[in-house]
Amino acid sequence: MHVRTITIVLSGVSAGTTLAQSNVSPSAMSSWNENAGWMNWRDAGTPTGLQGAYADLNAGYMTGFVWGENTGWVNLGSGAGPHGNTTGLNFGVNIDACDSFRLSGFAWSENAGWINCAGGAMATAPNPARIDVGEARLRGYAWSENLGWVSLDAPADGKYVAFFIPGLVCDCVDFNRDGLFPDTDDITEFLTVFGGGPCSNDPNCGDIDFNNDGLFPDTQDIQSLLSVFAGGACL
Repeated sequence: MHVRTITIVLSGVSAGTTLAQSNVSPSAMSSWNENAGWMNWRDAGTPTGLQGAYADLNAGYMTGFVWGENTGWVNLGSGAGPHGNTTGLNFGVNIDACDSFRLSGFAWSENAGWINCAGGAMATAPNPARIDVGEARLRGYAWSENLGWVSLDAPADGKYVAFFIPGLVCDCVDFNRDGLFPDTDDITEFLTVFGGGPCSNDPNCGDIDFNNDGLFPDTQDIQSLLSVFAGGACL
């Protein structure tokens, strides 16, 4: 398998960065790497979880630290995102609602180097790192030049990474996935599909369960789309 990598000069990163309390489940917080073993996504910091992994699906990024006995601290990104991933000062893991909540960007381990969170999409066969919103958990693989594949997808019974996600998580406002947003064509296309019609960019368009509450067709999805389109909350 082959993946692309980038080289970034890292500076000024420490485990002392102020972060949000982890929203990883204490009963499902482990990823696996054949060369490094289990990695704990929740328990970093004092008190426990203060600096653990945190996923903000509506804002589209992660922060916090993962711990592995053989990797040491793995930094998912510090500060507000989404992360630019152009220098060692703005690296981090992003979450793309426009692409099925796939992960991208880079995490950093002092002992193992860069971990490419988009790496699984470039594998054969592709299995991208992503958040399964319905199950509120990670799936797929990330890639490390020094460690190999990092499995986020239940390599053993009860061993995976799940999140507490308060409220609803909305899809990307670029409903027709034409790369233009905010764009009133997205509202028009959504209403067309909601009414049973076609989307001009099928099969790439989003689905009509815009707020991912499992209910559709549902007028609440229309209200959610309009709210997010205007810069508001997911309803």
